[in-house]
Amino acid sequence: MQAEDAGREVNAEEQIAAWLDAARAQRRASLTLGLELASKAWQAAAAQGLLSEQLEAGRLRAFFLFRRGQFSEMLAASQRLLPLMREQGSSAPLCELLRWMALAAADQGDFETALSCANESLTRARELADLRLTSVALNAVGVCFER
Repeated sequence: MQAEDAGREVNAEEQIAAWLDAARAQRRASLTLGLELASKAWQAAAAQGLLSEQLEAGRLRAFFLFRRGQFSEMLAASQRLLPLMREQGSSAPLCELLRWMALAAADQGDFETALSCANESLTRARELADLRLTSVALNAVGVCFER
């Protein structure tokens, strides 16, 4: 079986899926490895025009950058991802990204961006009628005012 697999080329979609699987597995392990894998998947998915994979890779990149405390890099990466996510409409992942952006921007002292992201997260959570998302979005608004 391994001989058969060794002779078979992995196509781009399979490689991206493998990188995404490996990146997801790193959420509670190696943030550095997770970021590396998610970044590879982001670039490859964008090059191949695979939107759903690009969205997932982008969210994972933002997560790993946020968890590593690389807030300015996280905000820059999220600004590239945000238009793609907004096109998909309100969703829990979009609310979560906006909340991370609000917290990162507040930490950087960019309160205009922080409040804008927190308020958009709250608006979209209310559109979804999701009490959990509404609650954490309100917490993000509170963080902005606290800072």
